[in-house]
Amino acid sequence: MASRAGEHPAAAVEAFRKVRGSVLYDYQFSAGTYIPKAKPWAPARLRSAIGDEYFQEVTQVTLGRPVTDATLAHLEGLDRTESLSVFYPGPGDGLKSLHGLTRLEEVALRGRGVDDAGLVHLTRLPRLWKLNLRDSMVSDAGTVLLPEFAAVSELSSATRRSPTPGSHRCSG
Repeated sequence: MASRAGEHPAAAVEAFRKVRGSVLYDYQFSAGTYIPKAKPWAPARLRSAIGDEYFQEVTQVTLGRPVTDATLAHLEGLDRTESLSVFYPGPGDGLKSLHGLTRLEEVALRGRGVDDAGLVHLTRLPRLWKLNLRDSMVSDAGTVLLPEFAAVSELSSATRRSPTPGSHRCSG
């Protein structure tokens, strides 16, 4: 599996770690439950010879510190990702990198870069059932998109203050 225009998944993971992000892999979960001391199923010798990425898939990404569009672009090919938490201060078009992550089920986004234009990219995520838009800049106009999130059963956001007319800062 490749990310970002043929990029190897290891490069994406390294990019996330450079910004103090973290990833979890499919073998670290069983029936949706996290297993802290889980080990990859493939023998260590084989994994070291050809690389871990052939035996595991990134399923969870956490980017808790501010990230840029370039960092978010590394998500593009990690199409097995099911859970994503991002602090995106923007400005930019970084959330477009999420539109191909069709297995995403849980998304937590915070920061000024999370706005109406970015929300459009999330409407294309068919499995998304949990959405948290904490400290975002989604306006009244952006909330019109919420009915397009047909599978979302949990939505977290609350208006705290309006930094500009028509914009609401959402907090969780």
